Amino acid sequence: MKSKQNSRNEMSYWQLIFSQSKVNGASYNDDELPVHNWDWPTDTYLRRRRYLKESLTAFGSSGSSLGRRDQG
Repeated sequence: MKSKQNSRNEMSYWQLIFSQSKVNGASYNDDELPVHNWDWPTDTYLRRRRYLKESLTAFGSSGSSLGRRDQG
């Protein structure tokens, strides 16, 4: 990305971004932004895998063979 200006009247990409920021006096209406409620994913592969490993460990198995394929 070029940071140099093409001409004296043109603003660079970053100058345009910063000129539109709230800190630099641009208008910002946070009341008009869309509301998005977000929750962490609950039933994921990694959570199921962790639960399985914890369950095996609780019952005395080391869980070290978890995820390994039989080589035979």
